[in-house]
Amino acid sequence: MLGALLESSFKDNLYVELCSYPSPNVRSGSFVYDVDIKIPEWEPTKEELRTLSGEMVKLSLAAHRFERLEVDASVALKMFADNRFKTQQIPQMAAQSTSGNTVVVYRIGDFVEVSRGPMMADTSHLGKVSIVAVHPIESNEVQLFRVQGVALPRGFLLNHFAYGVLEKRAQQMNSGRLPLNISSTKPQTQASTL
Repeated sequence: MLGALLESSFKDNLYVELCSYPSPNVRSGSFVYDVDIKIPEWEPTKEELRTLSGEMVKLSLAAHRFERLEVDASVALKMFADNRFKTQQIPQMAAQSTSGNTVVVYRIGDFVEVSRGPMMADTSHLGKVSIVAVHPIESNEVQLFRVQGVALPRGFLLNHFAYGVLEKRAQQMNSGRLPLNISSTKPQTQASTL
């Protein structure tokens, strides 16, 4: 869902290149997506983070089904031909599949993403959600950003103070696997958090 949000939330003239979705590190208290936003040294404001959070709520309320599709690796490579990160990931994922040449993709609305899954049934299972931090991740090749959020399942009630504690914890850099050969991160700046 975070990938769908990031791909659709920026102006059309800005190509957002989704990189990876590290496996959840539950102890970190956050979910993440690594992305090349093509805005050097971007430090989102509190208002921008709130806007992203609001768009995530809209995505949840749309109740899009997660559709699991298994496609041939050659088809997946065509689907993601404009994404250098996905074209690197797809052959590896296909080689690990039971057939040795297929990739699982999930579709929610108009958004399609490669993923091993599993996924929840639909986006309406997401309840309270906040996008809380954007951390720069540097490498010699490209500047990526790790976008982090925290969420509760729909129907799970938590008071404002307790949810604020979760948000504060989720702002810390999630130590999930870094994408590709990226090896270091910049310290978090004040503008990157709520």
